[in-house]
Amino acid sequence: MTSYILKQFRLSAFLAILVTFTPVLGSPVTAQSLVADRFDQKATLPSRLIASEFESLEEAVETSNKLIIQGDEQLELQEYQAALEYYRQALEIDQEFELDSPETALKGMAKAYLLMEDYPQAIAIFKQLIADSKQESLNPGLSPALSNLALAYFLSGQLKEAEVALKEAIAGWEEIRALSDDDLDKITVLEQQAYSYRLLQKVLVAQKKPEEALLVAEQSRARSLVEQFVENSGSSPLPPPTIERLQQIAQESNSTIVEYSLVGSELRVFGNEPRDETDLYIWVIQPNGTISFRQLDLRQLPDKSLTELVAKVRTRGLGVQGRGTVVIETNSARANNIDTSPQKLEELYQLLIAPIADLLPKNPSDRVTFVPQEAIFLVPFAALKDPSGNYLIDQHTLLSAPSIQVLALTQQQQQRLQGSGNQNLLVVGNPTMPTLPAQGDAPPQQLISLPGAEKEALAVASLLNTQPLIGSQATKAAVVRAMPQQRIIHLATHGLLELDDNLKEFDPTANVPSARESGVFITPGGITVGSNVFIGGVPAEQVLVNEGVLRVSLIGAIALAPSGDDSGFLTAKEILDLQLNNTELVVLSACDTGRGKMTGEGVVGLSRTFIATGVPSVVVSLWAVPDSPTSSLMIEFYRQMQQGADKAQALRQAMLTTKQQYPHPRNWAAFTLIGEP
Repeated sequence: MTSYILKQFRLSAFLAILVTFTPVLGSPVTAQSLVADRFDQKATLPSRLIASEFESLEEAVETSNKLIIQGDEQLELQEYQAALEYYRQALEIDQEFELDSPETALKGMAKAYLLMEDYPQAIAIFKQLIADSKQESLNPGLSPALSNLALAYFLSGQLKEAEVALKEAIAGWEEIRALSDDDLDKITVLEQQAYSYRLLQKVLVAQKKPEEALLVAEQSRARSLVEQFVENSGSSPLPPPTIERLQQIAQESNSTIVEYSLVGSELRVFGNEPRDETDLYIWVIQPNGTISFRQLDLRQLPDKSLTELVAKVRTRGLGVQGRGTVVIETNSARANNIDTSPQKLEELYQLLIAPIADLLPKNPSDRVTFVPQEAIFLVPFAALKDPSGNYLIDQHTLLSAPSIQVLALTQQQQQRLQGSGNQNLLVVGNPTMPTLPAQGDAPPQQLISLPGAEKEALAVASLLNTQPLIGSQATKAAVVRAMPQQRIIHLATHGLLELDDNLKEFDPTANVPSARESGVFITPGGITVGSNVFIGGVPAEQVLVNEGVLRVSLIGAIALAPSGDDSGFLTAKEILDLQLNNTELVVLSACDTGRGKMTGEGVVGLSRTFIATGVPSVVVSLWAVPDSPTSSLMIEFYRQMQQGADKAQALRQAMLTTKQQYPHPRNWAAFTLIGEP
């Protein structure tokens, strides 16, 4: 953000803005001409303004700033030639008065040329900006300029040059990311930088290098989670992934690994464009080391996007709602539609499974590990239907992982814990419910009791030969005190997920004016905006939703019995402070425990929190689960494990058994196993 914006709006010093100019992505085209090594400013500038027209330096600076604003406005109106004229005049003033920062005008011109598809001119300007940026150490504008240079190369058909520029850009992003030790800051910064990784995947796929693209996809996901898991579990740090190592992980896990990546046009010229989805990349790594690649064009979908289809599967395909009032909805547009249609489950199967069905194992007992991305994390894979009407769980043993490297770490941790001799078990069911605080005009509300959860906890505890914590015994204090010593933790209660306009799980539109509509121009790149920042008197956390610069929050809570001064709600942040590296399995038999903030890092919520503490296996739910079917499923899950099944096999058999009594998938398909099987 330029100085005139900072002066006008007096943003807090906490708003450390990195100006970026991010890409517009399409298909490569033939290069138009050879590109000069340096953009010739004077050759393209009309003599419109001269120094004698200004009575003072301050007047020249003010005029230049106004010209930049007018250029930005014309650019947004797609009046590219007019925008260029304003930027050129601003640049002339900067040169005449030897001002310190002509880069703003140059960057505006580069954006205009990029949008005009004049790639040689755009390349020339970006090369100049890069040369100037390299004269400074750790210049935050270098990686954005390199990424845009790469985009111009890509669009002009110069794929190798695009690859080189993007790898240099990503190296710069890594330096910026390393400046912070805070987990949530790292997630936020990586989210803002993700376009460079996605563009590099497209460049590599265009060069028929899908395995290298897979490594880039791995490099850009679950980074902070890997670091936290290593720190909390005592595991050895992982080197950057290699193809040989990914093949080894598939072999060691004896699982067919399926990794998804959503890429789009990556339009970020203005900084607040919604994320689009043009292509779906799918890699399949079989236990024998064979790697296969499939690519789907998503632009012909009847729905606007794959994300929209996932949302419809949850509402129209499943009509999910159930175990209590567990989702705090402040966006009324997210009301569940209880009408259901199996057609959406079949459509999602055609997109996600049909292209790779021939690569999946034929034996239903063989494992398939999905490594999702973004909205795909919310897909109930078990409930996807093939053309013959068979559910995917009928044919395969399923589990998931935030990344292939996380899967490897959970395997190592499970091996370490197997010899520990820890047999402690904690089962919690239907605590005396805490009270939700007042929401606006609504009074405080106590969460409803869950008799099915109590029945479930008693039955599970009986199977495991332990005593459960029920009702008033299941206080937050007692549970927190007991958790670090347990091998298995089973929590049958309410799970809470605070969904507001900042979460944007499916809907990218805020009900407040955007930053640009308020006259503030911000482009994501390497900044973190906290709760103490205001724009025009409105909290930045509301205004900057679409710009993608909000600091990611750690959301989610487990409902336990209150005692003393505590509310009874065990939050994700509090869980992260616990030492759970002696725990093999956590089962969150509660609502929406697999949901959270969707980021390039993965789902930031309760499921991630438990894995980050060092737990190798976590069972979570993707929606508000019905009480009675959930109790039946969980009892069968532990019964299967007692009979020798591993966790993935036990969950599959529990789903199949529950499905016989409760056929609709919303009753049995909510749960997923994350991590080690």
